[in-house]
Amino acid sequence: MKKITIAYIVLIQMLYSLPALGQLILPVNKACDEQFINDMVSLKTTKPSNYYYYHYIASGGCQGVELREDRFDRLNKHFAKLGNLDAKWALGEGYKELVKSARLGSIAAKAKIVQANTVQETAHFSRDKGLDALHLSDEIKQRYVSEILELADKGDIRVLRTALVYYLWTPLSLSGSDTDAIKATNRLKNAQRLVTRFGDQYGWLKMFYNIWLLEAKDVAWCTQSFEGKQYTLGFEKDLETFSRPLLCSSIFDKELYEQIRLMDEVSRIRDFKEQLVSLDDNFTGNMQARLKKLKEWDKAANHIALLAYFNVPLAKEMLAFMLTSLPYEPNRNLAGFYWIYLDHEPSPLMRLISSVNGKNGYNINKKITEQVIPEILASEKHFGMSYLYQGRLDDYYKFTLKNVLPKGDLPTLYSFYLMFKFEDNTRAWAMIKALEQYDTNMANQLAADFTASGLHQPDRLAVEKVMAEIKPYLPERSKAHYSQIDWRRDIKPYLLLQLSLMIEQGISKNQ
Repeated sequence: MKKITIAYIVLIQMLYSLPALGQLILPVNKACDEQFINDMVSLKTTKPSNYYYYHYIASGGCQGVELREDRFDRLNKHFAKLGNLDAKWALGEGYKELVKSARLGSIAAKAKIVQANTVQETAHFSRDKGLDALHLSDEIKQRYVSEILELADKGDIRVLRTALVYYLWTPLSLSGSDTDAIKATNRLKNAQRLVTRFGDQYGWLKMFYNIWLLEAKDVAWCTQSFEGKQYTLGFEKDLETFSRPLLCSSIFDKELYEQIRLMDEVSRIRDFKEQLVSLDDNFTGNMQARLKKLKEWDKAANHIALLAYFNVPLAKEMLAFMLTSLPYEPNRNLAGFYWIYLDHEPSPLMRLISSVNGKNGYNINKKITEQVIPEILASEKHFGMSYLYQGRLDDYYKFTLKNVLPKGDLPTLYSFYLMFKFEDNTRAWAMIKALEQYDTNMANQLAADFTASGLHQPDRLAVEKVMAEIKPYLPERSKAHYSQIDWRRDIKPYLLLQLSLMIEQGISKNQ
């Protein structure tokens, strides 16, 4: 009994040596507490952590308190004296101690370091410039990510903005792997979850999310009319009457919006087609020439964004393709994936774009004719790969051998090699011999991999038997290529054909 009592006392002493348990999280739902609002003028508070509440109140986030710019300097100076790091950074101080402060447990410092993972600058977003001078290592940048995201999920006002910015503006690779697609999906889900749960209590979340949607070419926010609306929050009024028009001006052409709004369905489709005709993806030349070409595409994307808002067929697919495929800087992959993520009834083209970016868009239990684009080889190839995701290796092999390989897709032989490497090394070696006819360098690399894996060349007659089996499906040398979806060869011709058919059908319907 005595040992238990001593252990209990030690535990209590340890707890009291830490910040109070209730203060480990600074709940966002206390942001508009009357005690903080009443102290905005006198600033009697002595708690450094109250900075986040006072700053939000000063932003006009609470009823009865107007946004006033002159408050911020006074708040920053007061809380900087109390030792709040965010207040110090607002005054341009304290960056040199950032890493040390994080190591000592400062949530503000940890959150600031997490921000270093985001893109440096976009048209609507810029990370803290003070971070760049620190040249933080990737290891340090990643060190506190999970802790900060976990605190945000609990509604900690100190880190909500940081978490949302991390989810939406941290560069993302979409290499075509399902791992990357899952990461993109989770980022979008988590961002939306934060906005849904805490956006009404903390208006900065809605503001930053709407800003990011503009970078994804979703112009719905810009089309809204707030004329005559009565505002209870100064923050909301400033956001919708001042910030929104300013932010939208870079991508939203109100005059063009009105023109498209007044068009009938066929005219909108015709307008879309006219936008595509002149687009080419030649990004060669010097930096200035490439930048000029990218600006042309971006202007077209802004136009297509308006068509997508009016649900013009294939406009959203085009946005997904443009944002994930063009050399935008900084990285726009997540913005492009947003359109894939939203589409729950994908068209054949969206299925293809989705699959190319790692999210399988095909359903082997539905008719292939409703999903595949026969004119685009990559479409059939990715449909075949959906058998792999179901663990149906034999069906994948048969489908791909008969439908994809004959049309010239050499990576099919490479995939077959990997599939049979340890299961059927005779068939794996046959794939190497088949590849020799088209690409000796790749074949030699696979042969070296075969040997390095401890495998031995199989019986020659057994290999010849497999070669005879696949020979009818091997493509002519002139057709052989490494298939990837291409704007000029695949996407543009398909879109123009489909839009032409829609225009014809629309005209016939109206006659």
